[in-house]
Amino acid sequence: TITKDEQEKEVSIKVTSESGSVKTYKITFIKTKSEVEMPEQQIKVEQVLSNVDVKINEKFMSGIKEETTTTTLNNTITKEYPNVSVKITDKDGKSTSGKLKTGDKIKVTTNAEEKTYIIVIKGDTNGDGKISTLDMLRVQKHILNYNKLTNEFLEACDTNYDGKINTLDLLRVQKHILNYIELK
Repeated sequence: TITKDEQEKEVSIKVTSESGSVKTYKITFIKTKSEVEMPEQQIKVEQVLSNVDVKINEKFMSGIKEETTTTTLNNTITKEYPNVSVKITDKDGKSTSGKLKTGDKIKVTTNAEEKTYIIVIKGDTNGDGKISTLDMLRVQKHILNYNKLTNEFLEACDTNYDGKINTLDLLRVQKHILNYIELK
């Protein structure tokens, strides 16, 4: 039994194998924020997500690298707040795993509230989870007023977060495809 009256506690454990050899392992226990805070304290979703390298607004969550998996995002969010619930679904509301893509939805539930965001992978303008020449063409067609994008796909076009879709965004997608920059 280990009492958690300290912020950090190191414990040594001796383990004896069947052959009789003995090894000592040191384990360090560290209290997470949710264990340190008062149990009745209400935790807001924005408070939890402020510890994660993502950008959120009322509708979208972005700042997520291409190739990020649902498990990675879930673990990153719950690392410091293990009592927070995270559910990631596809655009149709079905539970999903594997790589995230534009249009997936994430529901974050704390003891105070529940918020759902649409995931946006900057540069993934068609929702397949990959940034390719097809995405570059979709940005170009949007700029030329040939095929206007909306909602999360429009948000995915704005690769530099300036609120405009222009040739700079198109060049950033191209540079990402050529491995000159990383979109996030």
